[in-house]
Amino acid sequence: MPDESKDRPGPSSSRSGSGQGRPGRPATNRPSDGRPSAGGSSGSKGSSGKSSDRRPAQSRPRPKVTSGSSGSDRPRGERPGGDRPASDRPRDIGPVIPEGITGEELDVTVTAELRTLPEELRERVARLLVASAQAIDEDPAQALAFAQAAKKHAARVAVVREAVGLSAYAAGEFALALNELRTVRRLTGSDELVAAMADAERGLNRPAKALELLTSVNEAALSEPTRIEMRLVAAGARADLGQGEAALLTLQIPALTAPYWDEPYVRLRYGYADHLARQGRVEEAATWFERIARQDTEQFTDADVRWAELSG
Repeated sequence: MPDESKDRPGPSSSRSGSGQGRPGRPATNRPSDGRPSAGGSSGSKGSSGKSSDRRPAQSRPRPKVTSGSSGSDRPRGERPGGDRPASDRPRDIGPVIPEGITGEELDVTVTAELRTLPEELRERVARLLVASAQAIDEDPAQALAFAQAAKKHAARVAVVREAVGLSAYAAGEFALALNELRTVRRLTGSDELVAAMADAERGLNRPAKALELLTSVNEAALSEPTRIEMRLVAAGARADLGQGEAALLTLQIPALTAPYWDEPYVRLRYGYADHLARQGRVEEAATWFERIARQDTEQFTDADVRWAELSG
């Protein structure tokens, strides 16, 4: 059974996706098939050549941050609640936000969504979102804790619900992720997170429902990175159903041979190569992995390892 820790694609163009001006790229490095599971990123280094459909770190929920940020939650030595009597202090102060996070790291589009909150509350929620985004790769469970703390203060803000959904997805809490992402879709009317939603259906062992959801969306109205993520999830769902050849056909789209080597295109090709290998088409798979390994200068995948294994 393939290692599924990297079998999860995630819409790299999500609202909260880093690089998209929102806090939190979905956790999607899933350039292949296989049900999603917590931890790992699809095709990432150190996978020992085992593939899965997990989204790459790029699609993980994390706010877009700026460099050189600094700050802390409160002055050193100051206790939560200040000089108020212990009986008046809040009993649940939530997870401790790392010092140095100010909330100003968020992209301006995300900050704008928080303006409906009171100023003091807005700052805390912003800092919780940043903390969630920064923890998503190394500790998805901690990222989820930060996001859920933010939700306690701002449950009606779409970007907060998105952070909860995407961090839950990264942590393998697929039922929670699906519920939160459905809420985001209802609040925003956007289909940019459908790939993550469908992948969560796969995580719940419902590949047919994943395909039903994906086919209900008009791909042409979405960005190409999102379309790629949707195809990766659809291919994984086809493979879940034992439809290996259909999985390959799903990935045979113009982007597969486009002259670009940004992360979505790299992962699409990796997913295609992986499905070739799964179908026993070893020589073709090795050729694709070699090509990817030579072009993947950012090392989004472990194509060099897969190429070495297949070519001997």
